[in-house]
Amino acid sequence: MLQRRFLVPVSLLLFLGLVFLRDLLGADGPARDLLPGGNPGAGKLPDAPPLEVTEVLLVKLPPEFKLGQGVISVSPDEKRYAYVVQRGEKQAVVIDGVAGVQYRHVGTIQFSPDSKYTVYLATHGGNGFAVIDGVEGPQYDDVGNIEISANSRRTGYSARRGNKHFAVIDGIEGPPYEDVERIVFSPDSKHVACGVRLSKDVLVLEGPGVASVRSGKMSFVIDGVELPPYDRVGYPNFSPDSKRLAYAASRTDKWFAVIDGVEGPPYDEVGPPAFSPDSKRMAYTAKRGDREFVEFVVTDGVEGKPYDEVGQASFSPDSKRTGYRAKRDNREFAVIDGIEGPPYDEVGYPAFSPDSKRLAYAARRADKWFVVIDSVEGPTYDRVFNYPWGTMPCFSPDSKHVVYRGLTGKESFLIVDGRQSPSYDGAPFGNSLKFDDKGLLRIALVRGSKLLRVEVDLTKLRRN
Repeated sequence: MLQRRFLVPVSLLLFLGLVFLRDLLGADGPARDLLPGGNPGAGKLPDAPPLEVTEVLLVKLPPEFKLGQGVISVSPDEKRYAYVVQRGEKQAVVIDGVAGVQYRHVGTIQFSPDSKYTVYLATHGGNGFAVIDGVEGPQYDDVGNIEISANSRRTGYSARRGNKHFAVIDGIEGPPYEDVERIVFSPDSKHVACGVRLSKDVLVLEGPGVASVRSGKMSFVIDGVELPPYDRVGYPNFSPDSKRLAYAASRTDKWFAVIDGVEGPPYDEVGPPAFSPDSKRMAYTAKRGDREFVEFVVTDGVEGKPYDEVGQASFSPDSKRTGYRAKRDNREFAVIDGIEGPPYDEVGYPAFSPDSKRLAYAARRADKWFVVIDSVEGPTYDRVFNYPWGTMPCFSPDSKHVVYRGLTGKESFLIVDGRQSPSYDGAPFGNSLKFDDKGLLRIALVRGSKLLRVEVDLTKLRRN
């Protein structure tokens, strides 16, 4: 359903995905048409030789750490690592090989974007608190939703004392609310938005055996200023330039997008609005219907073609193109600039290349997944993870390579240009692909008790 498609997590998950590339552009040749047309299976990537990788041991993990039972985190600069190990009934945090204080429970460890410190949530003696750069914060009955700003200088998390909830921003406790549901920093780290519940839903007895729910009120607090209340509010999105804010909100039984404080037209449901990279355009999903509902994407205020279901829309890096997944008669397909691609049993989120000329998305036929690059299907796997936030599949900065990860049985693989790496057990939390200006691809992966830095020299790959 639409609400499931709109979900955007605030905490990162350990995931296994797949990697694949089909580079059909010659060095001086014309760009291919980006439309995902063509017959299903019309293009198939030929068998490719194995992917040559260089493995560098980052750390040998202790026997008590088991991938799948615990999560290992690697800093963005790949020079630091952290994980949690079980010690009897308590858990200990190990950072750079040094075990710290033991707690009853420890949440996932995050490194700051500048790799200089860690944050995590912990409980001890029935109380919860945040541990930021090794320093325990005030104790509360419960804590959650810890976030770090992009410049690494700010932190925020939610906390509860009794029946009141607070947002703790930069170590300062805000005013109490019925609930604090989400905390989001702007890209420039200067602004922070907190979703708060002002009042609870109330059950109203209207007569013998007749009752109704009177909706409570919710709002956002932006830099300490409370915005107008609504019955419900969705996830807040700052524009890339941090100058604009958009979110979905509801009043009575209708939803609408609130963009720069202005309410859009009402619908039965509305997904989180997304800004284009240049911060000038806007797209969101909407749902309308009486007995039979239809879903569509609203781009710059214009409703798109109706479907049974639609997924969150994304813009190309040049902000000129749009892409999303859609469903009709139990078949899914990518819709690029309003043009439908071939149907599959399921498709993922479309990803554009940095030059905005190429397209990649995951697709499923029966029980096998693969990635479609410029209308060409890649090799099949048991599972392909396809995320909408630029995680995977991922194009190289020059748009010539696509990288992602796939799963067959319990074996995880890195795939570049259709070439499959040796198998691995998984990847650390918060890890992302990295490209340097010399054509070197790096990623941290786990095999057995070894945390490895896996490197691929893209300049040595022969183009198909």
